[in-house]
Amino acid sequence: MGISGSSVRYIAMPDRDGALKARIHQILRPGMGYRGAWAHLRQEFAPLNPKRVHRLWKELRLNVKPKTRKRRKGMPMPDSPNAPGEVWSLDFVHDTCLNGSRLKILAVIDEYTRECLALEAATSIKAPKVRQVLASLFKDRGEPKYLRSDNGPEFVANSLTVWLAISGTQSRIPQCRALPQLGRLTA
Repeated sequence: MGISGSSVRYIAMPDRDGALKARIHQILRPGMGYRGAWAHLRQEFAPLNPKRVHRLWKELRLNVKPKTRKRRKGMPMPDSPNAPGEVWSLDFVHDTCLNGSRLKILAVIDEYTRECLALEAATSIKAPKVRQVLASLFKDRGEPKYLRSDNGPEFVANSLTVWLAISGTQSRIPQCRALPQLGRLTA
């Protein structure tokens, strides 16, 4: 008949991992990975290899998708400015001195004219210093329509975003939690 004798006499072995699979489902908690399950079950099913738990974890499709960070979204702004003073860019440049100390430089640039409006150098520049530099620029040159920056901690600080919102400058900086309370701040 063309059938081998070994396949006719084959008897399937019982699933040796059935009890372990059931126990994995019982101890499963949100955020738990296969290593945590192995640590929890290694005394009960000794000797238990972590590779065995990993194989069963994949078989049971318990792989948790890693969390992705949400990108902060700022205000929409034009890709290219149409006039001087419409869009300013802020960013930090880092350097080291001869003695080895770190130097942080805040650069403010007008995107239309490519003119450097301010260079502020210090070993540490925090949000209040950024606000002070911008306030002096606003007084000298007027307020820009848009400010473009990355999401650095100095640029997304609540004190700076509230101050920018009160001054009327739209920024690419994400809106802060205090903005709904602006009516109380300006009144």
